[in-house]
Amino acid sequence: MAGSILLTTPARALWDDALTLFAEEKITRDDNVFRISGDLDPSEAIRSASKADTFRTLSLGLKVDLPVSLQRFQLDYTHHQERYSRFTDLDFAGHDARAVWSWQLRNDASGQLGYEESLALASFSNIQARTPDHLRLRRTFFSGNVLATPRWRVQGGVAGLEQANSDPARQINDVRIVDANLALSYVTPADNSAGIGLRAEEGRLPN
Repeated sequence: MAGSILLTTPARALWDDALTLFAEEKITRDDNVFRISGDLDPSEAIRSASKADTFRTLSLGLKVDLPVSLQRFQLDYTHHQERYSRFTDLDFAGHDARAVWSWQLRNDASGQLGYEESLALASFSNIQARTPDHLRLRRTFFSGNVLATPRWRVQGGVAGLEQANSDPARQINDVRIVDANLALSYVTPADNSAGIGLRAEEGRLPN
């Protein structure tokens, strides 16, 4: 069980509302931080007689949403800091980042080009030990929709995902995935559609 108290400051919109700054602090009480089974002795599993702790999460971030003619540029970035009262070896600084260009050419072609990244403390649900694992995810993607004719639409995209673990024992789960998709759809005058698509994916585990 976990309980949280959330303290926020009013978001501040700047630059004709295209830029928003925010800050947030969350205080959480968790009675089983490491998700240890009730059948295990915490003194042996995590070198502590108690499984509970209180931690604070401070988040500082910004959001940019900038339309330029038919284009739209979006940027989100949040920096997180977690500080534990008892298990100070879990103290951690991470982030979430996202940048997207929503592109459009007239009214018959549009899509997205983007990049996403996160660095966070992995869940202890599958670890069952006092071993922090800093999980980094990176994803790049491109997609496009083109009306080849007023009734036929071609859609396609490609994306790459990379997952990396800081804990040497879990680096066997590091993975790099590339996927691509292509679809052809018939579009009705009411803008309903039906079609057929193909998707291919390839993954590699470097370790």
